[in-house]
Amino acid sequence: MATELVVSAAVDLLADRPTTGEVLASCFEISLEFVPDKPLPHGGFAACTAFNPDGPLAGRLRTEHEITMRDLYYGTDEPPTFDEVLDRVHASRALLDIEIAS
Repeated sequence: MATELVVSAAVDLLADRPTTGEVLASCFEISLEFVPDKPLPHGGFAACTAFNPDGPLAGRLRTEHEITMRDLYYGTDEPPTFDEVLDRVHASRALLDIEIAS
């Protein structure tokens, strides 16, 4: 299934720690030219407020996710729900704790 291939490619990239650190460092470098980024959350990206199902952003993100999936998802199977996305993020917690390459 195409979705599995995409997920596998993303997980493979995240598992390649040196490359992922280089990509993240590059993103921060470019971002700093516009607006400074917030520091990485302690514990990695999965610990970010955006992925807290009970956090202050959850309601708005859930609504935006549903709108985006309705309007932009072209898959043949059902798109992932917001909760399924959060489950995937938390299941990959270790992969999302990325060290910035120096």
